Amino acid sequence: MHIIFIRTVILYLAVFLVIRLMGKRQVGEMQPSELIVTIMTADIATGPLESIDTPLFNGLVPLIAMLFIDSFMIFGILKTRIGRRFITGKPSFLMKDGVLQEKEMKAQRISLSDLHEELRSQGHPLLHEINTIILETNGQMSIICKDNSSLPVNVIADGLRLHENLKEGNIAEKWLDTELKKNGIVSDKEVFLAYVSDGSLYFHRKEQ
Repeated sequence: MHIIFIRTVILYLAVFLVIRLMGKRQVGEMQPSELIVTIMTADIATGPLESIDTPLFNGLVPLIAMLFIDSFMIFGILKTRIGRRFITGKPSFLMKDGVLQEKEMKAQRISLSDLHEELRSQGHPLLHEINTIILETNGQMSIICKDNSSLPVNVIADGLRLHENLKEGNIAEKWLDTELKKNGIVSDKEVFLAYVSDGSLYFHRKEQ
């Protein structure tokens, strides 16, 4: 009995440490890759607990491997635009300029009942008062009302210029270059985040 207790304590501390190092969020805020890692981590930890004959080492090694895999995905794949799109996905517009995007709703398997339920839960029961509804990559819906300012457009993220966002937001590359130079920025790599809102550029430099 004491062996099971000791194993439980060790594996609990190991899983707790791995989850903390991965920086995991609440289940409702997780990306698909994060949810997979979390489920696999829990499943791996139960192996040595279900059978005393299973070496404790067999549970600890996969946990460490999962930590390295997650770190590789974050600091390796997610540093590229294609990798970020593949792993985290892309936000979906369920409503644009006050018009519901029926095809996108079907593609995301969002019914009108689901949509209305979410709107009510966020305190926006009147659909005609809403300008934009975005289904974020973590499954949450962002709602922009018609009386709010225009939706910000990210143009640079972690040193990478988001050309697709520039095109969708009708933002000229030359205008962005000019605004960056006005603020003493000569390279996109100096910028951690830059976005355009109501015709103005806002940015955060990378830490030195």
